Amino acid sequence: MSEIPALEVSLLAVAGGIFAYVFFVKKPEWGLVVLFLEAIVGGNGRWLELLGGTVTPRYILIVSVAAGFLVRHLVLRQSLAGSYLFLRPLVVFGLVLAVGVVLALRRGNPDPVSEPQVWLYLLTYFLIVDVYKDKGFPFCLLKVVFVSVAVMAAITLGMMAAANLNPGRFFAVYLKTPLEAMRITVPWLQGTHLYYVFWGNSSLAGLTLCVTVFWISALKRGAEPVLSRRGLKLVGLLSVLTMVFSMTRGTWGQLVLMAGLLAGSYVLRRRVPLKSVLAAVLLFALGLAAVASVEPLRRGIVVRASTLLAGESGKLDRSDSIVLKSMETRHLVRAIGARPVLGYGFGIGDYGEFGEDLKGHSRFHNFFLYFALKTGFVGLLGLLVLLGSFVYAAATAHLKLRDAWPLSRALFIGWIFGLAGIAFASLSNPHMGTPAFIAAFALGMAFVDLAVRRPELASGGGASPSAETSCD
Repeated sequence: MSEIPALEVSLLAVAGGIFAYVFFVKKPEWGLVVLFLEAIVGGNGRWLELLGGTVTPRYILIVSVAAGFLVRHLVLRQSLAGSYLFLRPLVVFGLVLAVGVVLALRRGNPDPVSEPQVWLYLLTYFLIVDVYKDKGFPFCLLKVVFVSVAVMAAITLGMMAAANLNPGRFFAVYLKTPLEAMRITVPWLQGTHLYYVFWGNSSLAGLTLCVTVFWISALKRGAEPVLSRRGLKLVGLLSVLTMVFSMTRGTWGQLVLMAGLLAGSYVLRRRVPLKSVLAAVLLFALGLAAVASVEPLRRGIVVRASTLLAGESGKLDRSDSIVLKSMETRHLVRAIGARPVLGYGFGIGDYGEFGEDLKGHSRFHNFFLYFALKTGFVGLLGLLVLLGSFVYAAATAHLKLRDAWPLSRALFIGWIFGLAGIAFASLSNPHMGTPAFIAAFALGMAFVDLAVRRPELASGGGASPSAETSCD
């Protein structure tokens, strides 16, 4: 085993200490920006070789931001933010995670920690409120979310075009760049000659679509606290396109739900411009037309749908994703029924006896059934309480502030609609278990908390929204 040079360790420690002090103590806003960039643009995570071992930046960042919080308050004696709006549901959910880990350890489940540790990103709610309690709203972080989603949407669309126009050259580049390390997969779409690029954080496109549409409708001329109108329209357009060309049924269903919610909002409130609704419907129709124009793809979708509706899924290939998810769901229901209260704990439990699709796996497609499998109906209730408390608080804040601060509609109702779409997509893919979603959800909670905590900002009595764009 080779020895690590002491000078290398010393230099790394000094550089790390300076970086930690600047980004997490002196300028904690910068640390939060870096954290959100890594969570969203980093895909499913990237492991780095460091000092003879491997480490992923995201957990270094979340621990560093939390450590900066402790240093500022315990060492530098800065004042705390006070009571937190979502403290109780977060404590309940934290207990759910703790029970899931303890139960897994008692049952001897392999790898009982990797699943619940991703929920550490919920801590960013407390950190954001703490940093911005005297500064207003964290528009800088919202801008990071918008821009990051737009960048990843553009990369996804570009990679899909490259993969289909020149597959050989594309894969040669793909395997020799950081893209491969980010685990962006390019699976073969069965029954066709098309490749599609799957981005693990694609569900955030629905969130940005909802917020940007409402934001554009509420934004007054000259007031641009996040992006210009043109920039917001570009983010919305890229979000729609990446959802249409994702080639995944869950994302298509999410987009249909988003379009329905936005159209319904226009009909009921007439606050969303008609041209925005028509543009969204037109883009979706064009996407469907493009998909329908590809004969193998159209035939594959029609055959699959008609076969399943007829109850003859056995005629489809055993490896077909629809068949796999259908069988997995049936087996999950049986396994949950055997331990319905607290579940099997995190990690890999002994539920493989209920079906081959469950054997040796720790994560499954239907996120809610997966969470019930690991934490039982008690844990699932804790998750729903957390999500429901945010929806209730966001809707209440919107009703109180919508006349004084029209942008609240974009933030609060947009987040509610976006959360509904992500929840729907999570019925077939575990989007809710990704760091990108959890970080964005924590940001949404922080916006609601800050609006309730300092309503004078929302009513115009404090700093103007345009003054909150800086990350300084």
